[in-house]
Amino acid sequence: MQTITPKQAEEKLQNGALLLDVRTPAEFNAFHINGNVKLLPHTEIQRVVELIPNKTTVIVTTCRSGMRAAYATEVLTELGYQNVFNLEGGLINFNKYLLSSNKSSLEEYIERAKILEKHPGEY
Repeated sequence: MQTITPKQAEEKLQNGALLLDVRTPAEFNAFHINGNVKLLPHTEIQRVVELIPNKTTVIVTTCRSGMRAAYATEVLTELGYQNVFNLEGGLINFNKYLLSSNKSSLEEYIERAKILEKHPGEY
């Protein structure tokens, strides 16, 4: 399984990679990263072939903390997807990266952290 840092994920997303968010719809609706994003809860990951038929698509998987995304990354790899990367530490780590790199205000970070705490999902 290929794991990437938030900085590497940001670069991939800026270059057109697809962000596959494997949290629940409620978690996604509460907070998500905008852009080239598809929601597919990890419990439905087998449906990925319907949503992303091209197995050479560059995909970054994410969830709250990285655990569900790691599972999704393994499944995608087993299904033959060639360019799948798990965002290390999930959205929690991504938010920390944004804050530490001055790409997000403290207020935005705190608000995101509150949302992530309210919707912790599964580990």
